[in-house]
Amino acid sequence: MSIKIEVQSTAIDIVQGVSQKTNKPYKLNIQTAYFHDPEEAYPVKMKILLDEGQPPYNKGEYTLDPKSFYVDRNGSLALSIKLAPLVGDIKKAS
Repeated sequence: MSIKIEVQSTAIDIVQGVSQKTNKPYKLNIQTAYFHDPEEAYPVKMKILLDEGQPPYNKGEYTLDPKSFYVDRNGSLALSIKLAPLVGDIKKAS
C-alpha cells in the first residue's frame, strides 16, 4: 500500500513561546495537509511540522519520503514526516 498526502495550501501556522521545562524560546512552523486513507471515504486533515528554515511544501500530491523514518535514542523506530512528490497512481486497496 502506498501513502498519499495532499497539500492544498502553502500557508503555515507559527506557534511560538517559551518552554516551561527549559525556559528557552521555541518556534514551530506547521503546515496543514490531508492524508488519503484507502479505508476511508474522505481525506483526513493532518499537521506537518517543518524543520527550522524549511519552506512550506508546494501544493500537490506527496508520499512519505524514506527519510521520514529513523531509529530514536531508545532504539525504537520513529517517524518525522518528510514528504516526497508522488509518482504514479495510488489505487484503493481491494
